[in-house]
Amino acid sequence: MTRLLNAQYVGEGLSLMQKHWLTFPQIVTLFMLRNDGPRSISEVAGRINLSRAATSHLVDRLVKKRFVVREKSTHDRRHKLVTLTERGMSLVEALDQSRLRRLSSLVSVLSPELQHQFVDLLDRLIVHLNGDRPEGRPLAE
Repeated sequence: MTRLLNAQYVGEGLSLMQKHWLTFPQIVTLFMLRNDGPRSISEVAGRINLSRAATSHLVDRLVKKRFVVREKSTHDRRHKLVTLTERGMSLVEALDQSRLRRLSSLVSVLSPELQHQFVDLLDRLIVHLNGDRPEGRPLAE
């Protein structure tokens, strides 16, 4: 069952990742920056559970692909923040749209009543994952 769902659900998103030679931690970083705004290397490292050195290398690769930039902090010019570029935002939006299309396709086989129940369950899960912050967004949607 899991294999079948993964095969149906992953396709287009995985193609986008492969097209841009992106790893899962890089994708998570892009979504985090979209959801939370600019972050320091230390903050990114803490969120994706990598060392600062590994995170710095990950960010360097995203900079080379023009998905993020490093900018000086307005509060402390000695510190730099990782910021999503328009190109990075476009990729995150494309991944979001791909995921929504796949999910819609999977859910379309359900009756309208079951679709409504499914959406209600997903909403409850999102509230739980956000720590009861209904207006928040999960880290990697």
